[in-house]
Amino acid sequence: MDDRASESKSAVIPSEMEIVDCFTRLIFGDNDALSEGDRTIVETLSLVDCNLAHCSDAAEVGAYLRELGVREMIRLVRQVQDHYPSPAQTGSPSWSNQPARA
Repeated sequence: MDDRASESKSAVIPSEMEIVDCFTRLIFGDNDALSEGDRTIVETLSLVDCNLAHCSDAAEVGAYLRELGVREMIRLVRQVQDHYPSPAQTGSPSWSNQPARA
């Protein structure tokens, strides 16, 4: 792979900190602050963790993340980075337009 292809791929994959920030927003229920990039992170998370396959909204994802230990969360951050889609593959997750439950 040439350097340009490597640079363009790394430019679209979120950093560990961006993923952790997204997880933090979900954990604390700040679902209104989720960006399109955050939504793609959560959609990717639901693909890499079968426990989230049937989550219908961001609040459910946040509740799930609150129950995880640090090691499990670190593993998920890495898996999200490894499986993050290319720009041609991204789309809005099914729950992205649903209001968070109180």
